[in-house]
Amino acid sequence: MVSVFLINNTIAMAISVRKDEIKIMRLIGAENFMIRAPFVIEGMILGVFGVVIPLFSVYYLYERSTKMILERFHSLSSIIEFLSIRQVLAVMIPVCIFLGVGIGLFGSFLAVRKHLSEK
Repeated sequence: MVSVFLINNTIAMAISVRKDEIKIMRLIGAENFMIRAPFVIEGMILGVFGVVIPLFSVYYLYERSTKMILERFHSLSSIIEFLSIRQVLAVMIPVCIFLGVGIGLFGSFLAVRKHLSEK
């Protein structure tokens, strides 16, 4: 919900900054798709960038925490086997990118629908 809110506000600000350009585009006959598409794509890109920081954090924290646990608690190493970071990221990267693009698409779609009403 926070991501949708942030992307929604970012796109709303971009729309308000480009109001004159949008009016000119409408005057020369641009279709609604051509006016809305850049904002939707911008929201999707913001969603992907929002995925990068958590993925780097997971990489760093998982690597450090598994090493620390295995070094400090030797008895756990015979009971628990941790996945390698490659196995974890092989699943997380596609899922996170899909979610990031989806959240960006949803947030930007809401902002575009609200702030770019057909006049």
